Amino acid sequence: MSQSGVSLEYVNSIIHDLEKAFWDERGKGARFRVTTVGRDYFLDKCRPRIQEQDLECIIQAIKDVLREEGIVESISHEVDGRLLRLRAVSYTHLTLPTINSG
Repeated sequence: MSQSGVSLEYVNSIIHDLEKAFWDERGKGARFRVTTVGRDYFLDKCRPRIQEQDLECIIQAIKDVLREEGIVESISHEVDGRLLRLRAVSYTHLTLPTINSG
């Protein structure tokens, strides 16, 4: 990638082609394949840090790993019954490389 980045059109084209190829290969079954994305990372980085079965302790251990690994700058959470709401600041996966819009 050059210093000036890549065009948005190029990035969108590549992402579209990848999604289409994945869909063509697996169809609706693709949605069941993505459920394991991140599992190895969790087992390697997060699971060893979980020392208790208390939900707050589990969430805190995962939040600590995400901050230490630089995946988020900060993260907060709220538990509402069975719903877990997360609010992350500077989430790595939402940070895109420099893209030229022209």
